[in-house]
Amino acid sequence: MAQGQTIGLIKSARSLTLNKMLIDAGRRRGERVLRPVKLNGSTNLYAFLYLANHRERPVNTLDAHFRAIALLDAVAILFDIEDLEYRVSYGRGLTTSQLKIINEALSRKERDIHDLAAKKLNGAAFANLNDVLDQLPRASRGTEALRKTSVIKYLRHLMEAGDGVLTNYVVSDADIEARRDAYQEITAKIVPPETSPRSKRTHFNPYDLAQLESFLEEYEPSRIWQDPIIALRNQVMFDLQFYGGLRRSEVLLLQFPDFVHGRGRDHPNQIHVTAKRNDPSDRRKKPPAAKTGSGVITVPEFVFARYESWKDAYEEVLDHAINLGLTENVRHNFVFVAASLRQHKSYGSPLTIDGFDYAFNALLKTARIKGTISTHALRHLCAMRYVRRRRALGDNNDQIQKGMREFFRWSRMSSMPAYYTAHEDHALLYNDLIQDKKFLEEL
Repeated sequence: MAQGQTIGLIKSARSLTLNKMLIDAGRRRGERVLRPVKLNGSTNLYAFLYLANHRERPVNTLDAHFRAIALLDAVAILFDIEDLEYRVSYGRGLTTSQLKIINEALSRKERDIHDLAAKKLNGAAFANLNDVLDQLPRASRGTEALRKTSVIKYLRHLMEAGDGVLTNYVVSDADIEARRDAYQEITAKIVPPETSPRSKRTHFNPYDLAQLESFLEEYEPSRIWQDPIIALRNQVMFDLQFYGGLRRSEVLLLQFPDFVHGRGRDHPNQIHVTAKRNDPSDRRKKPPAAKTGSGVITVPEFVFARYESWKDAYEEVLDHAINLGLTENVRHNFVFVAASLRQHKSYGSPLTIDGFDYAFNALLKTARIKGTISTHALRHLCAMRYVRRRRALGDNNDQIQKGMREFFRWSRMSSMPAYYTAHEDHALLYNDLIQDKKFLEEL
């Protein structure tokens, strides 16, 4: 029998709250599940299943979906839309006027809608709710777009899940036609606003990531860069991302004192990552900006050995730059520098972001990866490999997440460790639980 205990409230939304539960018995012991709770203390199984089967794992993504669902619940209370989820799943769906009012309400500020719903539950009467709604301030366009997109996904999920069940029953042609119309009406009447375009984000293709990971474990840098000094520099830079989880900016801001030699197994080699801002020796037009605070990372011995080789090669670059009269270029202590004599004016100066990206694109080309992948993919791979190693050692998610916060320097509030430790069978966990009648009784 699966048992559970509530271990924390994630987000309060008045008519619907989200609790985090820890399963403390059975096959799934130690797993956390998200439980949407109604005012009467019962579980909203529709939202429960939706969150369980949602493929996007980060907690902040699930939270955004839940907040939209909770706001939809408040709108249903406010405008007397009874049995909303049941009607969408198994009935004729929502009427055009109901979808229009939902669309309008979702454009208002979250707190105001919840406050009105609370007043309605406490017996308040409104002469004209539409007029009241018109007077409420609007939410930002970005918030409204995200919220409406989430509600559309939720309502369509309800209809699709309901269709799967209804195939086991005799449903009239009229009802089937009505449901088809209702499905189309969802996106016709709930319309997210257009938002200003943002910078393009990289979506990591799992096939490209697998190919990149395999390539990095055995590639020969001399196959990519003919100059042995540049080849060594680039290999060390990408090693620090792939094995050390550093961001591009953090690699470019490293200075020689940041590398500390170890003293045996109990005191390994260390790399100190510190926030460096407004360094007067950094004369790059677009200086890298480190995102996180201080921390210490370790890398395999062979990576540190390659760094030592690069340090020797750097001395050659330094001497050559001075002989060329480029003394001003080398008045700094940064580890990675421009090392191509073709770019004479920058020779020996701190490597730029463009120079880093140019080297990475050459690596991708040799690895035969045609997709759009940023250098951040290397840190992403490092995080995935970290979780695999810790799981192989038998560590649980709490232990892994704690280690990740330290190693990758994520804040206590960041959801990134939860993203990486989310189980492949996360949805299966919920499916197992809802089939356990005894567990449902305890919910």
